Amino acid sequence: MWSEPLKILFKDFCALNGIHHALDTLLETGTISCNEVAFSLLPHPSAAQDIRILAHFGQAPANLREQCYRRLLEINLLMPDTSGERLAVDPQNGAVIFLYTLKSPSAIQLLHSLQRAAAQAQEWQQTQFLDGDANSFQAPSLSALMKAS
Repeated sequence: MWSEPLKILFKDFCALNGIHHALDTLLETGTISCNEVAFSLLPHPSAAQDIRILAHFGQAPANLREQCYRRLLEINLLMPDTSGERLAVDPQNGAVIFLYTLKSPSAIQLLHSLQRAAAQAQEWQQTQFLDGDANSFQAPSLSALMKAS
């Protein structure tokens, strides 16, 4: 499932974070948690060193589901086409997910990316992005991540 560059990345990532025990699970299932937010990591279908990341934001409250889904569509409309970042609904359970790709990340870039996506998930869990303007959503910027580390 994982290319050799991604296996090395995950090993470096786990070492950087002092979670050596998580490496086997990460390689076996592609799942990891960052700041109490669950993530699924997937190999990119066409680039051996790239990773597709799904941040699990959680369930939309039943009484706000239609408003939440509408807001997700509004935010998607404002996201740049080039990054592949998307908010979506998991077809299996209806939970909100944030999907994006990291291109050839280092362990520190992966960490920063997961931290920023976790912050977005925590904000969503508190507000469902229903407060304020759709323009206020700040998706983790891949170009900023590459420059930041």
